[in-house]
Amino acid sequence: MDNATVLSSDFGIGHLWECGAGFSFEENDFSKYFDGPVSNYFGIIINNSEAVNEVYKNNFSGLSYANYADRKNWGGTDYEGPTYYCNENEKNYADFYVVDKLLNHSPHSGIVSFQGDDNHVAGNTSTQNEARWHFYNGGEHLVAYYYNQNNSIEIPELSKTHHVARVPKNLTYTCPSHYGGSADL
Repeated sequence: MDNATVLSSDFGIGHLWECGAGFSFEENDFSKYFDGPVSNYFGIIINNSEAVNEVYKNNFSGLSYANYADRKNWGGTDYEGPTYYCNENEKNYADFYVVDKLLNHSPHSGIVSFQGDDNHVAGNTSTQNEARWHFYNGGEHLVAYYYNQNNSIEIPELSKTHHVARVPKNLTYTCPSHYGGSADL
């Protein structure tokens, strides 16, 4: 399904989005359901989405993989693809995880190369103590991740990133609602 918006929902399980274009996940809550069995729990899985898409202002808590991207998730260039802005993460094993192409036996793997830019930070928070990965990128392209250097919960730790260029900025992103205010992204 193309051009879908998933807004203000509460998921006790994850959501798989396969081959959609122009989608948006905004202001949703994703968490492991209470007393769930031992297993891997996912927030949003984006699989083979070769277009501009946005995961914005969601809450992810207690998951194995909060945001999981598999296979080719960029368009004609490595500048098109899913962006992750203003998401809050807590108690996740991996906040952002891009699967290694060797693991999925795919000729391609990755997401858009820029999460933020010189004028905008991504505005995502990172799981503090429980995380193994703040941002694991097994994709083909290096990901430039722009963050607010003055807010400790937005800073991805070097030891919890892979194939990610951490770009500190003296900027704050207020993360306004797209459905009740104006946004600058």
